[in-house]
Amino acid sequence: MWKSLKEEDKKPFIQLSEQDKKRHEKEMNDFDKLGYFIDSDGVKSTDLMLSNPKFKKHVVMPKLVKRP
Repeated sequence: MWKSLKEEDKKPFIQLSEQDKKRHEKEMNDFDKLGYFIDSDGVKSTDLMLSNPKFKKHVVMPKLVKRP
């Protein structure tokens, strides 16, 4: 479907992609310097799981297994 779109129709999506790339680069730079970043909602990355859990409280997350 993407290949069939005209360049003019692709333009808004390309602009969104460029904005997201800049956001990601800024967040990663902050993360490298500070150890955390502030997302677009103003939430510190270390608080993200606390403020917006993906799973209900009764769901137990599996343990991570380190592979050699």
